[in-house]
Amino acid sequence: MSIKHPLFRRPTIIDRNNLSTKILKRNDHSAEKRWLEKEIYESINILNNTNYSTVSLTGRGEYEILEDSIKMKFSTLVNELKERAFTTISFIPSVSNWDDFNRFISNIYIKSVGYYNFYFHFVIHNESNVFTHACSLKTNEWTKVNFEFDHNLRGNVTKVDMGVLITGCPPEALPDVEVTFKDVLIERVDEDYTLGWKLDNRFAFSHIGYFINGEKKITTSNYEDENFKIYDLDNNLVYENKVSELINELGKYVVCDFSEFNTPGEYYLTYGSRSTNVFVISDDCLNSSILSSLNFLYSLRCGEEVKGVHSPCHLNSYAVDVNGNKVPVFGGWHDAGDVSQFEICTGEMAHAILDLVDSIKDENIKTLLKEEARVGLNWLLRTRFNNGYRVMGVTYSIWRDNVLYHDCANLNQMKAEEGPFENLIASAAEAKAYSIFKEEDEIFASWCLRAAIEDYNHAVREIKEGIYTPRWGKTPESQLYGEAILACVMLYNATNEKKYLDDAAEYAKIVMACQQKEYPNWDKPIRGFFYENRDHLTNLVFEHRGHYDSPVCGLTKLCEVAKDYPDYDKWIETLKLFEEYIIRIVKYTQPYEVLPAGIYELDKINMNSYTVHPSDIENSKQVLKDQISSGIKLSEGVYLRKMGVAVSRKGFHATLLSLTKAVSSTAVILNSEELLRISIKQIEWIMGNNPFSSSTMYGEGYNYHPLYVAFSLQMVGSLPVGIKTFKASDEPYWPTINNAVFKEIWGHTTGKFLWVFADILKMKEGNK
Repeated sequence: MSIKHPLFRRPTIIDRNNLSTKILKRNDHSAEKRWLEKEIYESINILNNTNYSTVSLTGRGEYEILEDSIKMKFSTLVNELKERAFTTISFIPSVSNWDDFNRFISNIYIKSVGYYNFYFHFVIHNESNVFTHACSLKTNEWTKVNFEFDHNLRGNVTKVDMGVLITGCPPEALPDVEVTFKDVLIERVDEDYTLGWKLDNRFAFSHIGYFINGEKKITTSNYEDENFKIYDLDNNLVYENKVSELINELGKYVVCDFSEFNTPGEYYLTYGSRSTNVFVISDDCLNSSILSSLNFLYSLRCGEEVKGVHSPCHLNSYAVDVNGNKVPVFGGWHDAGDVSQFEICTGEMAHAILDLVDSIKDENIKTLLKEEARVGLNWLLRTRFNNGYRVMGVTYSIWRDNVLYHDCANLNQMKAEEGPFENLIASAAEAKAYSIFKEEDEIFASWCLRAAIEDYNHAVREIKEGIYTPRWGKTPESQLYGEAILACVMLYNATNEKKYLDDAAEYAKIVMACQQKEYPNWDKPIRGFFYENRDHLTNLVFEHRGHYDSPVCGLTKLCEVAKDYPDYDKWIETLKLFEEYIIRIVKYTQPYEVLPAGIYELDKINMNSYTVHPSDIENSKQVLKDQISSGIKLSEGVYLRKMGVAVSRKGFHATLLSLTKAVSSTAVILNSEELLRISIKQIEWIMGNNPFSSSTMYGEGYNYHPLYVAFSLQMVGSLPVGIKTFKASDEPYWPTINNAVFKEIWGHTTGKFLWVFADILKMKEGNK
């Protein structure tokens, strides 16, 4: 046998002197490369023979029609933050019926000085739909835009828009820009599989590899042979075994189980006429994606130069508290593609990194983790006002120079708020930081601990006074008091003061009261899940940002340090019920075993848990009911959804990883090998063990899509908001188009991802 495979990229230590979007060099295993190599069956240039009288420009700037192209010129100077300046070329294409086509291509050249990228929108209109592809394009070279479009876009196309959202002029750039559009084509190619649970000839497997003594499975469809084979990179046959077949509601699958093969190395699997890409078997298999994640977080840094990404940015932005006091808000990490920033995300990300420091054995990675954690910690410390108020959210949404101009100072001003959940998140991270840094940096560690104590006390006061942030509203009890337990345990670990455990034990009573402990009177009764509050009126589910880990992780951490407390057995029983719940529901998504999003009840929908415009409450509620009703029916009006439910913020990595963090932390405290296995399956889902055989981390694994970055070029190691659903269906949907929010990069996702790693590695090390 002679099969040529691309080599798997072995873990690499990051070079901080060259850490940018261009680092971590590897073979290009991207989906974009594969897309551009597809055979083209038909192609038409829709600019040729276009009636140029239909061409128009909306927004700022001017345009010029050339012999074979369109050129537009504009300025990037933006004086007002709310302006969101844009310039768009629109035209009616020469071919209006797109029934026989499924791909859009355009060559674009951006002539500019001082910019790495520009943020484009391509919008296609037909008689009933609008379809938007948002991408980030390199400057001063020809770049090819390429995306496939869905069936509902075809038919009579009435207009095409090609435009730039102008994100401001950073100090290193000049404002005058020229963009040339050339060869605007529609083509017919073999379509990517984008919707559903099927695999056909694709292989679902973990692109980052497998632990030596862990479960190792690769799944495909289309039965060809009774055996599968594994080869090393010298094409030597090293393992062979029979496949098993799985038939369920999701489809018909062929499962290749090689869990008993425990030899470290790099391999590929063949089945019939097909073969996988290379995968690794190693107890260090997570290191590569950890390093890539660190690269992503470094690329998200605000307020300092990040080579290949931006110069020191947002130095003129600040926040004001209720008394008129001010603090600078630059620093930390940009949160997402819009370079906003949120305290909740920063606090959890910092805490996740610190927990991973405790679990990982590689000293080089440990050093990098501590360095990155301090970026978030310093932002948390700098943006608190010592009175309970802190910076909860920062909206930059623009590049600009760093002068605080007197006539637009209010545009750089954010409003500080106070709220208990946010202060508890900060307190937990700061107290954890004390434990990590006390030996090597006593001054920094002591500062963190003082802040942690103060932030906890502010949170206790705010809970008593019923104070919550206007931004997020009242926090569900299970989420709030779970976070309070976590903060208390971190403070106890730092101070050894028993009063914090006493507080935590009281909070635990509230958290336990939020759990469904008895089997409900359903056709398919399930217990062990959590409600938002003790009244059990609404289920604890999340649309966008996920916090299912808060109540569970609070209890698991309390069990670690308070075994002599009277309620210890009750805490353990609560966790065992949660374990029962997880093991029960994960069976519904075999062979992937991605965790179902949760249980939804049609008469228990809390609209405050969803991103909904006040004028659209009733319509949005119906949208949610339609999605819920397409789940697995447990009883009348009660459904288990495999994928999440959302109104506008679809994409479910963060909610999945939040639930996964709850599972992984429970695995540690119960020493549950089954929960550990399930936790690893969620990481595998994100990293290629999905119906699209697509790693969703940019630059890591195989078949990774370009992501929605807007303000920069693609960032190695970035994770998106996540795989979404199509309309009301309960199926994964991963189209080739790029747009917010589902493909938007998000530090919150990476934080949860690394937090799960902390538990997996802790348990793996403990079981050696």
